[in-house]
Amino acid sequence: MKNTVKNNTRLKKSLVNASLLLTLTGSLFISPVSLAQSTGVLGLYQTSSQMSHSNINTLEKTAHQSGCAIRREGSVLGAQGNYDLDSINGFFLLECEKPVMNGRFKEDIFAQLKKQVNHLKLMEGDINQFGQFGLAQAAGKRSYLLKVSDYNNQTPIKRERDLALLGKQKQTLNNHYNVEAFLKVNDAAGMARPDEVVVIYYDSPQQAEQFRAGNPEFMEKIGQFNQDHISQFSYLQVLSHR
Repeated sequence: MKNTVKNNTRLKKSLVNASLLLTLTGSLFISPVSLAQSTGVLGLYQTSSQMSHSNINTLEKTAHQSGCAIRREGSVLGAQGNYDLDSINGFFLLECEKPVMNGRFKEDIFAQLKKQVNHLKLMEGDINQFGQFGLAQAAGKRSYLLKVSDYNNQTPIKRERDLALLGKQKQTLNNHYNVEAFLKVNDAAGMARPDEVVVIYYDSPQQAEQFRAGNPEFMEKIGQFNQDHISQFSYLQVLSHR
């Protein structure tokens, strides 16, 4: 708990800037190659570092039996926003052949994990992956950010228009971020259901800093988008081990 608070304090400034880059829906981020749609599950949790390896081993076994694979997993370095995330410090992202949380396919693949961690929060829905290999490509040295958000839907037509304009401008900027996946959330447990989760990355932390420092006007436009269209959100800076 103390380590999480310390990390959040240290990263507060960078997350304020990073959060401005996570306000857009997947329609803005579509890259030339979009891979086939499957089911995604984002999990957030709190645990001690000594337990983390055991957590992932447990999840990997049960997930595989249910037709799921762990695509991303690791540490949450900092979080900012108004979802109640209970000082989470770990995350995972599954890709599954079918929904696993509800309906006729309900399988509690998280039963053992729930006994090992605190405050487990799950978000499930259709997931689109972008790029040549999508989530199948190793994270490497990439710098990842996750956006969890809920839209106010007051002016949906204007929102789509604003997204299109921002998307065109983003593509013209140096060191810009890339979208790896977009999760349209249909079900959630442990928290209020958001509308979406967007997974974005820079090739390196240095690239992220260069983009933020070099594009203050674009950052202001993203901030305005936040004000106009988002009712609830949280931004997470994460380190993926795979």
